[in-house]
Amino acid sequence: MKIENILKNYDSGFELDIPCLELKGNVIGILGHIGSGKTSLLKTLSKLNNGSYTRSGNDYFYMVEFDKLPRSKVRLISNVFESIKPHFNRDRFNSLLDIFKIDSEDITSELSDGQKKILSFILTISIESEILLLDEPFSKIDPYNRKNMINTIIEVAKNYKHIIVASHEIGNLQRIIDYAVLIKDGKIINSSSIEIIEKDFPDIKEWYRENYKD
Repeated sequence: MKIENILKNYDSGFELDIPCLELKGNVIGILGHIGSGKTSLLKTLSKLNNGSYTRSGNDYFYMVEFDKLPRSKVRLISNVFESIKPHFNRDRFNSLLDIFKIDSEDITSELSDGQKKILSFILTISIESEILLLDEPFSKIDPYNRKNMINTIIEVAKNYKHIIVASHEIGNLQRIIDYAVLIKDGKIINSSSIEIIEKDFPDIKEWYRENYKD
């Protein structure tokens, strides 16, 4: 998948400037410090309102923001998703509710922030679009459920052409990504397959530190 000519200016003065980026691999990590442009890139990809791209198949699907979930029962929210998303996998959704111990009769306003984040993840990962976007999925998640998230991504990755995961928590991506992209100040500063990275560095953290030097 190739992304070209993305240029977006924000009122804050921040600029997202990506002339060309070819994304390779099944699970792709967008890595960078907080404020580097990861979320801006994913939101731009989800809307594709400024730039061009080369791909085929279903649209991108951007991760549901946990603080924007409607106040309703989990079951009713999933029914809405199923009605508007033709590739909603109901069996996967129900299975993940069990794994993450969320009841379908739970009301979102009574869930903790961590549980809302998990529900957002479950809703997103239950959409079988060709390309899936996940923005900071591990933030605010306890170690036990973080491990479940990682295992879930590994398990379902084969069902997607690409899963793009943006995170500043590099260690959580070590097991799941096969291609890494570094973004800094709204610009791509490096990208490489994990296979090539591991030839020169002991792990992805060292590659990140080496390339992210000021």
